[in-house]
Amino acid sequence: MARVEEAAREDAIISTNTSGLPIREIAEGRSEAFRRRFLGTHFFNPPRYLKLLELIPTADTDPRCWPAWPGSAAFTWARGSWWRTTCPTSSATASASTV
Repeated sequence: MARVEEAAREDAIISTNTSGLPIREIAEGRSEAFRRRFLGTHFFNPPRYLKLLELIPTADTDPRCWPAWPGSAAFTWARGSWWRTTCPTSSATASASTV
């Protein structure tokens, strides 16, 4: 993530696609500015049938990151999205709300 932080524009929203690692741990050691625009993403499988995108913020993720997503290619591709609290494994039954 250090290389990503160094190369990313200041207005870039940074995400990682993982379902088994705590998102907050991936952001550890990064600057506050990085952590404010960092979140996890998870595409449900098989993606050609389950067009769902899960967004996983950390306690540091700025809620203003969310409005930027509807114009993104990932959000346009997905039929729906889940916004949930960070936890190490992904599940459609995790405490989430449809956005």
